[in-house]
Amino acid sequence: MSVLLTIVFGLLGLGIVIFFHELGHFIMARLTGIPVLEFSIGMGPRLASFARNGITYKIGMLPIGGYCKLKGEDSYKTAVLEKKEAVSFEKDDFLGAHPLKKIAISLGGPLFNVILALLIFFCIELFGYTTHSFSNQIILINDYISEPLYPSKIAGFQTGDRIIAINKKETKFFSDIYTMIASSPNKPLDFTVQRGDNQLTIIASPILNKETGAGQLGIYPWIDPVIARVEKSSAAGLAGLLPGDIIIAIDDTFIKNTQELYNFLSLKRPQKCTIKFIRNNEERTTTLIPLYTNGNIEELGIYWESIRIFNKANNIFEAFAKGYNQAIGTIIDTYKGIISLFRGTNILNAIAGPARITWTVGKVTADSIAVEGFSNGLLSALNLLALISIALFVMNLLPIPVLDGGWIVLFIIEIFTRKPVSLKTIVRYQQIGLLMLVLLFGLSLFSDFLFFLKQ
Repeated sequence: MSVLLTIVFGLLGLGIVIFFHELGHFIMARLTGIPVLEFSIGMGPRLASFARNGITYKIGMLPIGGYCKLKGEDSYKTAVLEKKEAVSFEKDDFLGAHPLKKIAISLGGPLFNVILALLIFFCIELFGYTTHSFSNQIILINDYISEPLYPSKIAGFQTGDRIIAINKKETKFFSDIYTMIASSPNKPLDFTVQRGDNQLTIIASPILNKETGAGQLGIYPWIDPVIARVEKSSAAGLAGLLPGDIIIAIDDTFIKNTQELYNFLSLKRPQKCTIKFIRNNEERTTTLIPLYTNGNIEELGIYWESIRIFNKANNIFEAFAKGYNQAIGTIIDTYKGIISLFRGTNILNAIAGPARITWTVGKVTADSIAVEGFSNGLLSALNLLALISIALFVMNLLPIPVLDGGWIVLFIIEIFTRKPVSLKTIVRYQQIGLLMLVLLFGLSLFSDFLFFLKQ
């Protein structure tokens, strides 16, 4: 897929998330009787607009962001510019309304982000979706590197073990294992392990990966070296490897799994090597010319055979229940991710700006459609949009001035004091919020810059 198409998909996806957020503010304002002056999708100069019932609906030239402008929302700003000592409100002004109305309007945007995510998860569960994973058989990272020493090695796991349950919950696939470990940094887990004919219990605590904020046990999935797909212009494609080929050796070194193949290339770094493989029950050989960047092996262009898992709810009620649980679980995991920032997680990896989010949404959509077809590709993209929508919900409700959560804090104070917060307090509060947002925006831009440098 072209870069242009990736950007188009990304902007479209991000636009949907922002549209629902602003729609939430819009609907809550209408329900509480606060006049809406303008509703815009996109920012900047208008491409098109029309007015109805006193509301101007607009499409902005810049397909990023959007807004819902309410009557009187600039009352504080106007008072500051006019150097007034206090704020005067007109009838039906947003900031002059009852605090409960203002809280409802402020909650509307984040609430609709959750509703969007819930609808997406519900539809995905109702219509069904295909995921790919590998078996629950594992490889120890410490079989290939000595440092750092991971919990898997310390606890006594062995390469070839199958993790069949964690905390008594069945783990059929490696994706099940990864999900539970990633969400449990520094927490002891009870692993049920199948080793040959024996079943044993191992207790281990995943460590916190400070680059990602996720738990890490120190294991790889065991992947049989069976090729599912090959990129045409890649090293594997130029070597003539095809889907269905089974790689059995590299330069006369026999391999049992894909990790042994990558480990050989990483350690030996050959300029070319002989690949022995089986095709149609016939043993063959070919020459592979690996590519290296800064001494590191590049992707070979091979997609390995995985297990296709089709998931679908049995009925509409189960679909709703699963969608609800997915939404709640994602919200909890998002808050856990924020907390992990205070545990030493690399903040530049954890924060993504609009450019990176747009690129990620577009790339996931384009790549998924190319590999899985339109329907499964669309589901993958929608799933990512749901995750971003929930992230927007969580971030907007943080008690940071300027954000919805910051305004809600002020409105709650009004309820207890029974009077509007003073103009002087508002100005200082917003100045702090603006400083925090500028800092956050600067970090996200720098994070995006580092991200695109690596692409």
